[in-house]
Amino acid sequence: MAKKVLVVDDEKLIVKGIRFSLEQDGMDVDCAYDGEEALAMARANEYDMILLDIMLPKMDGFEVCQAIREFSDMPIVMLTAKGDDMDKILGLEYGADDYVTKPFPMSVFQKKLAVVLGRLTKQYGGDTYEDGTLTINFSEMSATLSGKPLTFTPLEYRLLKILMKNPQTVLT
Repeated sequence: MAKKVLVVDDEKLIVKGIRFSLEQDGMDVDCAYDGEEALAMARANEYDMILLDIMLPKMDGFEVCQAIREFSDMPIVMLTAKGDDMDKILGLEYGADDYVTKPFPMSVFQKKLAVVLGRLTKQYGGDTYEDGTLTINFSEMSATLSGKPLTFTPLEYRLLKILMKNPQTVLT
């Protein structure tokens, strides 16, 4: 089944280029051109990934990301010209899974998306993580290590999930 992606950017040429590239890779692509439209589409559909610009009309990408995180764990990749470290930190703090700075070579962009999609669907197929010895079901708040039950508080499950979705990333 084709992966379903929502591309959100107010620059129609950028959306057209990304859409073409993703469709060439066999993905089903929806597009939104402002923050309110993006949020409405995210509420109405389940996407395998959302590519979200920060500088959008009506609602900025940070607000959209934060609002989506209130009801979904859909992977979100911030796709923006804002490359300052503070913008990257804000994007990740608001719930983004990754951050890509424009302009970018299409080959690097495609590889990065494949890695994010692969990592999230393999490790978090649904709301679970398994690596052979460690199994975590985040929605049921249960975990085992080598078959032995582990006990975490609800906050610890949330923190663990955030850390596991952001490997090799410093989070505050």
